[in-house]
Amino acid sequence: MSRSLLSSTNRCVVFLFVLVLACSALAVAQKQASLYRFQGDADGWNPIGFLIADKTGNLYGTTTYGGSSACDLYGCGTVFQLQRPAKPGDPWTKNTIYTFAGSPDGLWPSAGHMVFDKAGNLYGTTQYGGNAPFGYGTVFQLTPPAEPGGSWIETILYNFTDGDDGGVPANGLVQDAAGNLYGTTNDGGQYGMQAGVGTIFQLAPPAVKGGAWTETTLHSFRLIRDGDEPNGLILDAKGNLYGSRSADNITCNPVHAKHCGTVFELERQPTGWHMKVLHQFEGGDGSSPNGIIFGADGNLYGTTSGFGGDTTTGGTVFELSPPPDRDGPWTETLLYIFSGYADGSSPSSEPTLDAKGNLYGTTFYGGDGACNFGLGCGVVFALAPPPESGSPWTETVLYTFKGGHDGADPFAGLIWGPGGRLYGTAAEGGGSASCNGGCGTAFEVRR
Repeated sequence: MSRSLLSSTNRCVVFLFVLVLACSALAVAQKQASLYRFQGDADGWNPIGFLIADKTGNLYGTTTYGGSSACDLYGCGTVFQLQRPAKPGDPWTKNTIYTFAGSPDGLWPSAGHMVFDKAGNLYGTTQYGGNAPFGYGTVFQLTPPAEPGGSWIETILYNFTDGDDGGVPANGLVQDAAGNLYGTTNDGGQYGMQAGVGTIFQLAPPAVKGGAWTETTLHSFRLIRDGDEPNGLILDAKGNLYGSRSADNITCNPVHAKHCGTVFELERQPTGWHMKVLHQFEGGDGSSPNGIIFGADGNLYGTTSGFGGDTTTGGTVFELSPPPDRDGPWTETLLYIFSGYADGSSPSSEPTLDAKGNLYGTTFYGGDGACNFGLGCGVVFALAPPPESGSPWTETVLYTFKGGHDGADPFAGLIWGPGGRLYGTAAEGGGSASCNGGCGTAFEVRR
């Protein structure tokens, strides 16, 4: 069973929360507003994925569990829409636009990002399901209704087999200008069941409308000591793919931290795709990297879930700068090391940037220690760049979760959406009695 699935199962429920931001370091006045609290059962629960906004400002996301299907004890998961109110300040309207049934349409939608194409179709992945209730996952398309209030139509674009094509696509998707979809799987690949730990794949749209999409495995990962299962991907302007791999769970430990994950580039070349490791984490600079993003400066920014400093702390925020010579080494700079306490601990997703170069993100644990057996319920943080290059970045805790109606354990990161505000989900709370600790929430952060 995939580590991604286990982690999302342990996180269980998520709830929509509101964040009050007062960030003196960023000199920005902040306000918070709650958008929706999930109720469990048919309404769905455990929204651990990123939200995505359409052209009109409506938000979309997934719940890992719940829905009207009784495919298993937890439910198969849902895709939901949060409809933007006509008048600012009025309530958002939550609609379940699709409920999964396990077979043949997928089971437990993945964490990470869904994507829209130019026509308004929505694309995502499920970790399991497909050809069989506990198949190896799918890539799906949701086509919007022709008339307002109609049903969204799901189409399965690909069923994974856990062979050379991989299995368990536990992360999101990215799309290029030609409409090709790219993603990763956590299992399978050309190295077989024992050594295969995932793939990078491409799905190319059909030449004729209604035809089959074409899956191509671009790279297979092998169980070696430069990391384990891959995270989500990003694209550069030339069509090269960048991503990260988690830590090797055996050799990456606080006593002798080695082989604690990598950041890589899959370069598009005339003769094929070429894998290049840009950085390998060794514990002191963090372990188990999450997703990464590009900054306007061409640098990569990301977080690690564990270690940092003396390898007993709660993760890091890092920057990777490209070399002057393309074949040279990338330069890592640690922007921040979480103490594991009030400032946050164990970020589980990539940060997001604003136009001024400030970074915003969430941590799964940390805060005041009021929940999770003293580990804390998580925080929302901001990192402000220094006025002079080489000086420390300034971390500000924008909100500390209490584990009640406000939410706890935010797994996904934040996105910019309607009104220039930040939007996200959290992994527990919300107040519903249908889930142990609440079924999850969605929130906005007003600036």
